[in-house]
Amino acid sequence: MKAVQDMNIITALGVDYVKDKFVVYGQLTDFSAVSSSDTGGGKKNDSTSWVGHGTGDNMIMAFNDMYRTAQHNTMWTHVKAIVLTDSALEHLVEIVDASCGLENYVTLHGCMVRSSL
Repeated sequence: MKAVQDMNIITALGVDYVKDKFVVYGQLTDFSAVSSSDTGGGKKNDSTSWVGHGTGDNMIMAFNDMYRTAQHNTMWTHVKAIVLTDSALEHLVEIVDASCGLENYVTLHGCMVRSSL
């Protein structure tokens, strides 16, 4: 089992649809500061977040494009929020279908959709 600091842990997703392409943004949280403080490895630091993104003709291709620059294994099991733009909402069926394809990685406990329409 890998240590938490050796994993990309995605905690939130953003989805957009721009120029006939899906764009997926993933918020990755760095828990290395937490793991070092738990083991007495020094002073406690605040955890840091980054945003990675991927683009594709469909959602699966956009998800896969996120792996292109990943430096560690990526975990999808901690996704707590999914934010969709208005243009992405027009493709909600495709987005949900792709998320179901990731059911081993992302557990959707509920869905809240808010639109400015």
